[in-house]
Amino acid sequence: MWSSVERFLKAEDGLISAIFVITLPLLIFAAGIAIDMSSIEAEKRYVQAQADLGALTAIRHYDAAATMRVAARKTITANYRYPTLPTPDSHIEIGIAGRGTFLRATDQQVIGNNTAVRVTVQARPVLYILPMFLNDDDLMITRVAVAAQQPRVSFALSNCRLNADLLRPILAPLIGAQVDVLCSGHGIDSRISGQGFLNSLQAEASLMIPSGSDMTYGDILNANLPVASVLGAALGTPVIGGTQTIRLADFIYLGPDLRNIRVGQPLPSLYLNAADIAFASAELLGKRVANIRAAVTLPSIGTVQAKVIIGEPRQIVLGAIPGDPMAIARTGQMRIELPAVRIGTVFNLTMGLDLANASAKLTAEGATCSRDARTVVAVFDPVKASVLDLDLQIDVLGLPLNLSAVGHVSDAIVTRIQQRVTYTRLQATVAPVRTFGPQLAVDIDALTSTISGTISAMLSTASVAITNNRGPTCKNPLDCLLNATLQTVKQVVNTVLTNVTKAATNVTNATGLEGIMTKSILKDLLGLKVAEAQLDLLEAGCIGNPRLVQ
Repeated sequence: MWSSVERFLKAEDGLISAIFVITLPLLIFAAGIAIDMSSIEAEKRYVQAQADLGALTAIRHYDAAATMRVAARKTITANYRYPTLPTPDSHIEIGIAGRGTFLRATDQQVIGNNTAVRVTVQARPVLYILPMFLNDDDLMITRVAVAAQQPRVSFALSNCRLNADLLRPILAPLIGAQVDVLCSGHGIDSRISGQGFLNSLQAEASLMIPSGSDMTYGDILNANLPVASVLGAALGTPVIGGTQTIRLADFIYLGPDLRNIRVGQPLPSLYLNAADIAFASAELLGKRVANIRAAVTLPSIGTVQAKVIIGEPRQIVLGAIPGDPMAIARTGQMRIELPAVRIGTVFNLTMGLDLANASAKLTAEGATCSRDARTVVAVFDPVKASVLDLDLQIDVLGLPLNLSAVGHVSDAIVTRIQQRVTYTRLQATVAPVRTFGPQLAVDIDALTSTISGTISAMLSTASVAITNNRGPTCKNPLDCLLNATLQTVKQVVNTVLTNVTKAATNVTNATGLEGIMTKSILKDLLGLKVAEAQLDLLEAGCIGNPRLVQ
């Protein structure tokens, strides 16, 4: 019996079959789990792709919240390889993307100046084994994608025709007759590529940085470049001479993130005006010149030689993000001093005017990325312009000996315009230039009368000065008879005093030779449109391709 038991225990017949029967269910279960896991991974990739495509589609249709969501849903459901769950509005969110973060906007029905979309896509996985052990709620694939685009605004302020007249002495030796067509609206006065302009100056700028260093666009802006190279790059024609150097950073403000891009890498499609670059270069050179002699034509008295003083050059804003506190454009701050103009035989009138003094600040308002024609895409507030900052001086004529009567008033008229300027997408496309200045908010006749009143008051003050200082007096009638010179002086002074008093009334009423001449000259000056400025919206939109940021 024992031998039989021993043989049974040592027997191996049918062992493999028994193990196979025992382990087969385990093998099938493991294979099912592996298939399920593989299916989950494949579906995760698909759902992530749908989220990515949905976010990119949404950002490309970023005109209105409803339109954007409809477009995103169409993309998500376009591929039926794996069915996804319906995508509610709460899964297509508007906001702002930061460094690895997404800030959800409070109002999800308004695009505003939000720059990103977060799309959440969900799907039930197609499984075989795992549903036997997991609840339906646990069987959910969720994937998220965030797509963003960066709004950019480029703009400038100018007073083109006035700049051309006043800065001609600086520009003419460099670019010759081309000065005459800077403001023609065609030819040289064309928009040029910001990247193309900067790239063309790369070789010159490379001499200013250590060899082998990566050059950024900020390095080009900060380099001291020959003005001939700058003008040549802007105008597209060689410029001979102009060995003086200027820095582009002194008149071009480039968004900080764009400044750090290495030269050669693509910039957004930013644009500049060639005329703005030419005038800004001249303004920088003008700061180094003590006296810039310019010819100013006043119809009432003809052409007069004036002295132009450059204060600060203009500022051009290129590729700024709305809300950037440094995104402020301004016109060149200049002063023109006109020589003494003889008003009849009574007084000389000398004037100093602060010209083209305007600024515009870009706000964070507006839906810059929107392509809807009615949507506001850029808001500037405040936009300021000095209508006329005027220094007046009168010198009374005909006073004998050491007598004098000089009147001087600084900032006789300081009328400033401050307003808010908005652009819709349609306006940014078809009418990007806005003009603001005297002709929009000031009655020239009224302003002329106001300034005339100031001059009249100065003449009245001079009359008082003359009355109080008529020269030496006689001790007695005999002395006066014996001193013919003193008597003559007194008569002359009395005559001048009478003329000045009469002139004050004439200037106020715009009558007589003094009044008519003064009014004509003042109207001529206002006719120069010295404070008129053009705000040129060079570009506003989400420039460049949308990108996934999460």
